[in-house]
Amino acid sequence: MSARCYLHRLSAYLFVILSVRSSESLSSINAECGANVSLPCDATNQANLAYRSVVWYKLDGNKNGVVRKNQNGETVSYAGARTAMIGDSEELVLPDIRPEDSGFYLCHLSAKVGHSNKESKLLLNVSECVTQATPTSDSDWHVTDATAMPSSHEPCMGETTQVIQISTAQILSGFSAVAVVKGLLCVLTIWVLLAATRKEERRRMSFWS
Repeated sequence: MSARCYLHRLSAYLFVILSVRSSESLSSINAECGANVSLPCDATNQANLAYRSVVWYKLDGNKNGVVRKNQNGETVSYAGARTAMIGDSEELVLPDIRPEDSGFYLCHLSAKVGHSNKESKLLLNVSECVTQATPTSDSDWHVTDATAMPSSHEPCMGETTQVIQISTAQILSGFSAVAVVKGLLCVLTIWVLLAATRKEERRRMSFWS
């Protein structure tokens, strides 16, 4: 066979392989932060016979092992991997997922001798974690001896806050007392002025007499 004919057949073979690869649909799963998610192993649909083991990998530039399940059902987690389990249908179970769990995951089925290994890959997208702040209502504020501050069910250690409760009757009584004092001061001022005026008149009369 000539080199030209060999290259032609090799090009045709590569074209078929690439066409098959590009036609394969990549599964994608979108999940909320903090949820428990199960990633299906689509490779089990291709393997109609028993396999020796199931291994889940996370692909982030390298092929990092997450968890392995042997034929006897024993599950082994890889060192440094996040908490994960393999379900009865060989799905990867990830509890309490976070945005850093996003990425590509690979399910690898190790076949018995004489059979082909099977693999399937999918993409996991985890949303950002959102923390909701608790709003402070107007009813959470009380009048204190210094400044207004929000109430707390657990006061700070070493810090004492004296809460003053003032009723409407007490406020009105205070205003009434102030009004009475002002009235007395006005009467006293007028009396002093009248006494001074009379004294001045008597002095003038004694001067001219």
